[in-house]
Amino acid sequence: MSAAYPLQHQSDKPVYRAYVVVADHFRASHVLDCANDQSAIELAQPLLSRGEAVEIWERARFVSRVAR
Repeated sequence: MSAAYPLQHQSDKPVYRAYVVVADHFRASHVLDCANDQSAIELAQPLLSRGEAVEIWERARFVSRVAR
């Protein structure tokens, strides 16, 4: 696991990332500053304008896939 995706974090706050999906490939990633899964999904909604779908992950845990 690389330093970009640490298994141990210095706080208890979750680390969420949203990945923009275009043609079944990740095109961009965005760190989401939020406290829970629902907030991460809501923050990722505007990213749909950049691709076909957005996948939300909390470290190595898959949270959701939002598609147009």
